[in-house]
Amino acid sequence: RAASVVAQARDGIELELGDEHRRLTALAAVNPNVRQDELDALALRRERSLAALDEVQVRVDALRLVVMR
Repeated sequence: RAASVVAQARDGIELELGDEHRRLTALAAVNPNVRQDELDALALRRERSLAALDEVQVRVDALRLVVMR
């Protein structure tokens, strides 16, 4: 289950930040006001977000015990 949650998160990061990077790159081609450091910051955010997912660990926060007699 944890692997599927991580995979969904990875897909979400790729979708959201990848689309944003492509949009900003296209805008930079026609608008000189888009700075390279903006593109670099977005790429770094994507890279760090994906790297953080590699460090995900599952932790049990609660345990429910049902006693039946």
